[in-house]
Amino acid sequence: MIRRDVAWSTALPINRTYKELSESERAELRSNYEAMAATDEPPFPANGLKPIIVAIQKAQTRVMARGELRLIVTVGSDGKAKEVSAYGTVDDPKMTKFAASVLMVTQYKAAVCGGIRCTMQFPFHLKLRVQLY
Repeated sequence: MIRRDVAWSTALPINRTYKELSESERAELRSNYEAMAATDEPPFPANGLKPIIVAIQKAQTRVMARGELRLIVTVGSDGKAKEVSAYGTVDDPKMTKFAASVLMVTQYKAAVCGGIRCTMQFPFHLKLRVQLY
């Protein structure tokens, strides 16, 4: 259901849960999916994006990877990650593997399809850079 032309990013507030997102922020998240009804909801990290990003940032201080971290998490109707697929161009496969493991242990708010919890994919995209001082 994820649109193929989407360049998903973390433009959403990272310190909010799905419930805490404004209606316009929820609509922005839903726009990443094809044919999603206004009453349907995509999966979203139960504690927001911040714990995921903080974990990846900590690893990044050691790995110093560069590139586009693009992962798609299949989230079951129970809110648990079932699998993670990588589509990015990160120069260090250890970082991709680490980020995938973080997404696998993350608890999610399950997607809602037609009023019922359902399995759906969640896209995660983060640009990794190295800044030298």
